[in-house]
Amino acid sequence: MAGKWSQEAKERAAAKRAAKRESYEEQQVEETEVATEIVEPTQDVIDVPQNSEVLQVVDTLGKDLEIARLKDEIEQLKLQTLPQWEGRDICVLFPCMKTTNPMTAACLIALALDFTKERIRFDFEFGDSMIYHARDKLAHRFMTMTQSQWALFIDDDMIPPIGRPDFTITYGNIPNTYPRERLEPHFLQRLLSANKTLIGATYFGRRTNGGPMFKEGLYEVAANRAARTAVNQVRETEWVGTGCMLIHRSVFEAIQRTFPEQAPTEKYPYWSYFMPLKEDGEDVAFCKRAKESGHPAHVDLGLHCFHVGYSAYAAHNTQDTMNAFHL
Repeated sequence: MAGKWSQEAKERAAAKRAAKRESYEEQQVEETEVATEIVEPTQDVIDVPQNSEVLQVVDTLGKDLEIARLKDEIEQLKLQTLPQWEGRDICVLFPCMKTTNPMTAACLIALALDFTKERIRFDFEFGDSMIYHARDKLAHRFMTMTQSQWALFIDDDMIPPIGRPDFTITYGNIPNTYPRERLEPHFLQRLLSANKTLIGATYFGRRTNGGPMFKEGLYEVAANRAARTAVNQVRETEWVGTGCMLIHRSVFEAIQRTFPEQAPTEKYPYWSYFMPLKEDGEDVAFCKRAKESGHPAHVDLGLHCFHVGYSAYAAHNTQDTMNAFHL
């Protein structure tokens, strides 16, 4: 009995499968007829190649065009929605021989965080032992590869104030007795607020008898005292150190007009804005060219940066040797 019922079950199952197969085949025939009715009228108009490679190329081109269109729409939306910072776009130029102080790196990070990528960009030049070559390369790229209006030079041994006194004192190994008010301003905001086309911060030579790095600070008693006491004053100077210097694009343009002989050559394929003169280093030479081109240098006596050597040198740990100098 079990074998009989098993055989009957098998026959019923086979009959069901055959009925389903027949129904499926009828459905396929109907769909093919419908598709033929849709396609056949267009075959007289155009003969579409059925080569799979051709179809693949056409499909790829269509996708690329769609992607390009979407990218263009995204860029247009960015232009409409991003905040505009006309006349205040900054390019930070960072010449670095081999290494940098960790606090200098932290200041660069702070710039990126505080001003955001819509307002600030960065360029680096590594490994050139001739500092004026590094500065010239950076300035040349600033002029030819960006539309930025301001170039901010920061050297790899500078610690400028970034508006975070506790952070600077703690991680810069600065004495707690250092005047906190000198650390509270943000150096970039302060330099911009001076509204000068060429301005530098005050910093001192990185040694115990280092003087303030601008001409009058080294050779005039009153200017030296004003720098050491961080007088809240912006003054014109013959030259100022390039370790922390803000330069407007118009300064480079003016130097190009006034000193065409500094144009790129086969040997130096970039403008030689900072090429040293016979008796002057690159910072002095640059400031002299800028002044002759109508842009005198300025220094902010109240904006102090630390100059890293064996210590983070500033007014608090450099000796005032002006009296001895004049004896």
